[in-house]
Amino acid sequence: MVSIKKLSAGLIVTILIISGLSVSAQENNFSFGFNFEKNKNDESAGLNFTSPYIKKSLALRLAWNFHKFDYLSLDEVKIKQSDYHSFRLGITGRYPAITEVIYPYFNGGAIGVIPHSHFSDREFQAGVFLSIGFEAFSKNFRKMSWFAEGGMVSISDSKKERGVDSKEYAYMQFAFGTRFYFGR
Repeated sequence: MVSIKKLSAGLIVTILIISGLSVSAQENNFSFGFNFEKNKNDESAGLNFTSPYIKKSLALRLAWNFHKFDYLSLDEVKIKQSDYHSFRLGITGRYPAITEVIYPYFNGGAIGVIPHSHFSDREFQAGVFLSIGFEAFSKNFRKMSWFAEGGMVSISDSKKERGVDSKEYAYMQFAFGTRFYFGR
């Protein structure tokens, strides 16, 4: 099992390696990035891949996150931690720049979760997500951006432990990270 600290150290090394590669304008090229997310009961680290933007405004984004979920077992009083994975495929829409270095955007699409057995009695869960955020670039260094976003995720579940006959749940998620743009 990989800890969040080890995964974070690996991502920092990846940044240092990737930052030396050739990168050009954002709109015509794909990007690769990493992010950290925080939800009510879990934290995660992940990777994302974005296609080139179509007409400088729409792109496809694929993301994978490795989550650590804190829960309280009914038979014990100590908080336990389990891990699970999530995958997202969505459309990213970029708005015109607020300034020459800040671009607001939205993400929306489908999410798939491979949960731990403490989290759900299903092997796979599906849902939807929607988030808004902004991406900031340095004025003189446009190979890399920093981003922050927040939004809502809604997933269906079959465990009744979340409430009386509860089959769906939603939560807020907040993420921040870095993207690197690669070109021709």
